[in-house]
Amino acid sequence: MKGSHIQLEKFHYRLVSRDIDRPIAVTFVINSMSLWRTDALDALGPYSTELAVDHIDTEYCLRAKARGYRVLLNPTVEFLHSIGNRRAYRLFGITFSRRAWSARRYTIARNTMILFKWYLTAFPSFRFCA
Repeated sequence: MKGSHIQLEKFHYRLVSRDIDRPIAVTFVINSMSLWRTDALDALGPYSTELAVDHIDTEYCLRAKARGYRVLLNPTVEFLHSIGNRRAYRLFGITFSRRAWSARRYTIARNTMILFKWYLTAFPSFRFCA
């Protein structure tokens, strides 16, 4: 799923087109296949276990931004990432497609609210892009 990248500031945010030709500062990246400086990792500490699965990378990037680190996106590198393996299956002659189950949707909503609690003071604009 390709979309715009976000540059989040305290009171506003900006969408950056995916059609860029050089590294650019953004606020969020998917941490799968991302590279972090070891001094930044040491300063930021481990990922939040409170979030379990969803929004772990969002929180880590917000934590980095709140502490003055930049997150750079290199458009010359592409990493294809998908959320789960969606497969169709048949039961009693009816074809079903498995989508995000209710527990997962609950976790996403819960973690979004946790991020609001943790970061809304530092980034009030986060409420518009979450």
